[in-house]
Amino acid sequence: MIRFIRMSIVGSMGVYLLLSMSFAPSPAAQDIFKFVSIAPLSGAAAGWGIPANRSYRYVFDDYHKKGGLLVGGKHYKIELIEYDNKYQTSETMTLLNKAIFGDKVKFLTVMGQHNCVVAAPICETNKILHYAYASGGEELTNTKFPFTFRMMNSNSIGPILYYPEVMKQFGVKTIALVNPDDEGGYTTARVDKRVAEMLDPSPKIIAEEYYVRGTQDFTPVILRVMAKKPDLIDMGISSPGDTGLFLKQLGEAGYTGLHMNSASIVTTDVVWKAAGQYAKGHFIIGAFAEPPTPEFDALTKRYLKEFGGTAVPIIVYDGYESINALLMAIEKAKTFDTTAVAETLGDLSWKGLFGPARWMGKEKILGYGINRSMCHPYPMCRIGEGGKVEKWMLKSLPLEK
Repeated sequence: MIRFIRMSIVGSMGVYLLLSMSFAPSPAAQDIFKFVSIAPLSGAAAGWGIPANRSYRYVFDDYHKKGGLLVGGKHYKIELIEYDNKYQTSETMTLLNKAIFGDKVKFLTVMGQHNCVVAAPICETNKILHYAYASGGEELTNTKFPFTFRMMNSNSIGPILYYPEVMKQFGVKTIALVNPDDEGGYTTARVDKRVAEMLDPSPKIIAEEYYVRGTQDFTPVILRVMAKKPDLIDMGISSPGDTGLFLKQLGEAGYTGLHMNSASIVTTDVVWKAAGQYAKGHFIIGAFAEPPTPEFDALTKRYLKEFGGTAVPIIVYDGYESINALLMAIEKAKTFDTTAVAETLGDLSWKGLFGPARWMGKEKILGYGINRSMCHPYPMCRIGEGGKVEKWMLKSLPLEK
């Protein structure tokens, strides 16, 4: 199904979505900048796509309040169009071709690493600024793809920042990796192993397991992992639903060690609903126990007032931050030319929702060779009673001169 939502809103987004932007003359008094969102709006991943789209509307609303997107002395309205890709690569590619060759857009983003990896070469060939809401590593962020920007911290940031901390604070020496059996899972495991080898002291990766997303019985995987007796099980890029069910069955099997998601942004209430007490103490990347800035707090209250619930999906904050940065870069470049915007965006640094923000990639431990991956303070928290987010640590990758 393709769902269109057209809105005359002006001005505000990687678990995984495709956004496209273009501008076109309007018969109305004000010109239009079209923003196409190709996201999972149905199916298991809709819990990522729908909140992300909400965050974009917020950025657009904020730009609307100041008159629109100012480019070359003209103000542009932003028209939001939503497509549902069902989180499938085939659907994404169909809609990607529609956006580039049908809608003639020049700015897009793909949600989902498996979708982004296949979209990046096409976008590069056509000089499309590819805004990727995805984790992953060097297969997506590298010098071959200067038009691709990752809208969130890469999945290497969790291991880089927090493997040393669990080793130091909890005596972790051995780690088991458990990931979904797809490109995202394979890349996450490769990154985790590379980071582990670069750390000093280095933790030992003693198990590497994969499962089909949506698995209902993790018993075979759990038994193989537990036989290795790891100090920590890292579920990497696993979704909230898979994480919760795995933790429930892991706890019922008698495991008492540590467990975390070092790459996936998981929704704590979903995990708790599935795992209950077995989720307690689980380490989660990207969730804040307390607001890092007044702007973050304001967005939290804004979202909860409109949509309810007890917590805002972290994907909303990354979505707002990334799209706001893109629009800032377009205004600063004073053009919609994607080459100029990419150069401006890559050099951009700003104070955002999380605090100081910039683009990373040239750092030695990352090895991407180009600054195209979002960098901001990234927390590691723990799940408390009832799914509450409990503060643990907040760190950021230092800037290498």
